[in-house]
Amino acid sequence: MYDQESAMLSIIAAWCQADCANEPDLNTRIKKAMKPVIESFWMGGNEDTRFRGALLAVYLDPLTTEDDKDRIKFSLNKMRTLGAMFTGIPVSIDALAANPDDIEPMPLGILWNKVKEENNVSNGR
Repeated sequence: MYDQESAMLSIIAAWCQADCANEPDLNTRIKKAMKPVIESFWMGGNEDTRFRGALLAVYLDPLTTEDDKDRIKFSLNKMRTLGAMFTGIPVSIDALAANPDDIEPMPLGILWNKVKEENNVSNGR
């Protein structure tokens, strides 16, 4: 059974999938998935949910490799950890800096802001 957040993520991912399908470049695929929920999304939802829903669309795309999925997960976890730190939750700087699998982080927040800028949308990440 879905909770409301999971349902919204699934709806957003489905909404974005066609926009990013068949795009071979991962960063471009991410930007294409983000565009429809930045331009307008008829169901609303907060910005964080729309951001994660767009990434879920990319994550589920058949062209997204396991390495790509690892990069997305790693980058999202780093963003969550930083967000926790900024809200006052104690965070180990060593854990934040750790990258034992030498995964190349992705500039997810930068890509989101770039798509917003390209579409003249303010507020956000």
